[in-house]
Amino acid sequence: MPFDWDKHDGEYWTMTLRGAQSVDRAAPVAHGNYFEADAFAPWPGHRLASKAEWENATAVLEIEGNFADRGRLRPRPAGKAAPGLTQMFGDTWKWTRSPYTPYPGFKASESAVG
Repeated sequence: MPFDWDKHDGEYWTMTLRGAQSVDRAAPVAHGNYFEADAFAPWPGHRLASKAEWENATAVLEIEGNFADRGRLRPRPAGKAAPGLTQMFGDTWKWTRSPYTPYPGFKASESAVG
């Protein structure tokens, strides 16, 4: 059980931006760091994709998802999705197994952002 879940009357709860809410077990894993994502992926028989694999897979998809402007403030479950890639945008950060390497020609900004 994740450390931020509490069990009350047989149901798991977690604190969200809208206060305590019941855990939706069908929702994507959220608030995990790289190491947790890398450790979780093999459990159901998967691995983290490389950055190139992720970009190639999503290049043909329409950018749609549960973004901040929707006001939900927590990941939504995928539901009964069609076969193929789902929830590739929005909801949570997407971890890849690639180190950060800039694209050819990349130049860091001279500001604090760089």
